[in-house]
Amino acid sequence: MGTAGLPGTVLRLPAVYGPGDYQHRLFEYLKRMGDGRPAILLGEGMASWRWTHGYVEDIVLAVVLAVTDERAAGGVYKVGEPDPPSWAGWVSEIGDAGWDGEVVAVPDDRLPEHLDWGLATRQHWVADTSRIRWELGFQEEISREEALRRTVRWERRTRRRTWTPPPWTTPSRMHASRRYEPLSRRAAAVWLVRSGDMKRALRYSLAATVLSAAFGLLLQRRRPMMHPPRLTFLFENPLVNRFVGPERLIRRLDLAPGMRVLDAGCGPGRLTVPLARAVRSDGEVVTLDGQREMLEKLERRLEAEGIRNVRPVRAVLGERPLGEKFDRILLAMVLGEGAIAGWPCASSTRRSSQAACSP
Repeated sequence: MGTAGLPGTVLRLPAVYGPGDYQHRLFEYLKRMGDGRPAILLGEGMASWRWTHGYVEDIVLAVVLAVTDERAAGGVYKVGEPDPPSWAGWVSEIGDAGWDGEVVAVPDDRLPEHLDWGLATRQHWVADTSRIRWELGFQEEISREEALRRTVRWERRTRRRTWTPPPWTTPSRMHASRRYEPLSRRAAAVWLVRSGDMKRALRYSLAATVLSAAFGLLLQRRRPMMHPPRLTFLFENPLVNRFVGPERLIRRLDLAPGMRVLDAGCGPGRLTVPLARAVRSDGEVVTLDGQREMLEKLERRLEAEGIRNVRPVRAVLGERPLGEKFDRILLAMVLGEGAIAGWPCASSTRRSSQAACSP
């Protein structure tokens, strides 16, 4: 959120339910309803307590909206149903899918220990979701009645026989719950993949990711910016090294001891260190970067590696003649930053590089 030129949005999500819910929020009550119990007991505090929920497909739509709508940049939005019912009302709505019993509120001190969630129900967990509605036009596409119907159908299809208590339960509740069989992550993943509704949700998420990447590329073309130092982990990680590792790039340069190499847009030195080792102590690597923070990271890395044949220069390639000759010039992931210096990046980079290369 604090990085210049990199738009960000914060979404505060509710208790998300729906097909693929690994917490199985509805199962505790569906199990009792399916057993034919005429009543479900709740403590008086719990019965009147309210908690904002959100159906998974509606939450995905909110995420897509936050990614694709430029007005969302820099905003913090709470997402969830606008009218959360009391917990007794919530359980009753779950029971509308075929249960003819009733929800009974009893004094908290008379509630069986294994049914007590241990929550401080004096404080409701209700989110004001009006901002995302009037600023971005968000609106649920699926009614709560239909959302619960789909979730109940999915829960019954999974055929679970046990229930895992919520993670925030009290130690006494956890002791009483040892007879419950926990849901394995592998089983949750299987149910997640097999759910038709969740498959659609995953497709929405994938589309949102693609649109976010496309938006970032368009923004970079219209308003080029240097790579923020705090995001260097995006290209310094095992995944990037596996496909475009430094060793593979260095081999293509056909380096020899004694050569002079220019590492333009060196960043924190991901390629600088192997370059310096390849040209040996009688060669030299000149690093070019326009950001002081990047060069500071580079200097710390060079000191840790004990490398002395690197000369850092704070500058942007193309903003002024280099006045030096090099045997090799390396430009890795820097063409998009050239326009910051006020020059068309591709042509100016080519001219500057050709002028600095040894014949």
